[in-house]
Amino acid sequence: TRERSTCEKCNVEVIKYASDNWDKLTKTEIEQFLCSYDEKCAWTTEMMETRENQKFGIAWDMLFVLFDKYFDQYLELFEENESISHDYLIKLFSQPAIYDLPHKQILTKLKNKPNKTEFQNRLEKAFEYSVAEGERIFNEYKE
Repeated sequence: TRERSTCEKCNVEVIKYASDNWDKLTKTEIEQFLCSYDEKCAWTTEMMETRENQKFGIAWDMLFVLFDKYFDQYLELFEENESISHDYLIKLFSQPAIYDLPHKQILTKLKNKPNKTEFQNRLEKAFEYSVAEGERIFNEYKE
């Protein structure tokens, strides 16, 4: 087993593992998963805007699916592990919610959380923006 304190960036294998075992992850595995996301990863930079690359499609979808499923663990890890790329994740969470992912469920859970930390407030703002932008784009598209 890996040292708990390691926070390995850009590990695509960790993302694939989380995707294959999404319903039975341990907190350590979730931590490794969150650690994998970083601005420096080759698989994120060009693929931020698109889901044409399947590998990133999984990384993108899983980020939200697992947040919804492992909400409390995500929040604990965000507070416990400073090596997780917090600012980068906020950027990802702020992208317009135009895919069928649990953005609204996550936002509701964040809104209902009492005594939020500074980072949890940032998360809530990111998801509020994401959901609002997603609806705006969707409505424009509908017209």
